[in-house]
Amino acid sequence: MAPARTIADLIRVAKERHPTAEALRATREAAYAREVTAATWANPDLTVQAGRTRPRQDGFERDVPYGATVTQRLEWVSKREARIRAAQAASLVSDADATVELNALEAEVRLAVITLAVAREEAAQATSDATLAEEVKRAVERGFAAGDRDSATVSRARLEAATAEVRSATATRAADTALGIVRLWCGNEVPVDVPAGDLLPKASPAIDAKRLATLAPRDPKISALAAAVHAAEAQAAAERAARIPDLTVGVFADRENEKDTLGVSFGIEIPLWNRNNGPIAEAEAQQRKAAAGLRRRHLDQQMALVAAVGDYDAARVQADSLSTTVLPLAEETLRLRTAGFANGDLSLTDLLEARRALLATQTALLDARRRTAETLVRLGQVVGRYDLTTPPTSSSVPETTP
Repeated sequence: MAPARTIADLIRVAKERHPTAEALRATREAAYAREVTAATWANPDLTVQAGRTRPRQDGFERDVPYGATVTQRLEWVSKREARIRAAQAASLVSDADATVELNALEAEVRLAVITLAVAREEAAQATSDATLAEEVKRAVERGFAAGDRDSATVSRARLEAATAEVRSATATRAADTALGIVRLWCGNEVPVDVPAGDLLPKASPAIDAKRLATLAPRDPKISALAAAVHAAEAQAAAERAARIPDLTVGVFADRENEKDTLGVSFGIEIPLWNRNNGPIAEAEAQQRKAAAGLRRRHLDQQMALVAAVGDYDAARVQADSLSTTVLPLAEETLRLRTAGFANGDLSLTDLLEARRALLATQTALLDARRRTAETLVRLGQVVGRYDLTTPPTSSSVPETTP
């Protein structure tokens, strides 16, 4: 299989190869098999009789009578059609549940890719910081050799360099681990240079509120619960139709010593003890339960959307402020203090303070970007689409939930 080169490739491969996808395919096949079973007529029943007569009076001969009876249970058309509709509705529930599971799978893959992107940026920042710490250490060592720096300053510079190196190595291992997690989701063919940063953009646009409102009713869970309501209604109808007794038609033949008998029989079940009240009540209760679940999902979705949109806007504004205002100031401060330290105008403490301020700013910015990206995934999982910051190209083109 060709390696996954884009985020769309990763998601496609995960949906094709993950065990969840195989389980969903098996569930669908089982649902379709139940449709076949629901549409199948009852088999005829064959009964064969054989016996032996023993006369109780003299003058009569012994006999070995035998015969056979074939009966066929005939369902009423409305009863069979109701059962078929219930099975078809159950298949639709299976399909809708599969969409929910695949949507959750896509969200997990996206979150794993975001984790990879964050780990890579952390590793890059840690490597850059380790390089700076090494340069400072060498500068201090040269100053010490020239008599301009004391041994305490040298020790501190070496400690900072060693600490930065450990941080860089740890961040690199974390990035490798994150890549391994993505490969567990999507296969070992995932290349090292997979563009994970596509899900962690440096600038996050505002949520398209109109698009979000348009997609909200297409929430996969809402669709699945609506299908469950329809299936419960169909099952209740099938149970009510099952009250109607079936008609049984039969043909029988008997052969005795003195005579042959041929005939037909008609039978019907008498609903005296069992009128299917229990299954009907259970199906109607399941119908009410499904309807209540659908109403609850509508409420849960609205609360989830409000919370996620708020979290997204807060993280986006924080990321924008840090990247446009705080980060440039931190970088400029470090540049000036590095020059001042090189000229001997500033102490190592001043330089390290600026370096730590830059590290803290980079960490805060990366965390804000991570929260922005992850919140966008949460929003996408609620509505079943993940392109929420892209305005729709045409309102006349219908959208479908993947």
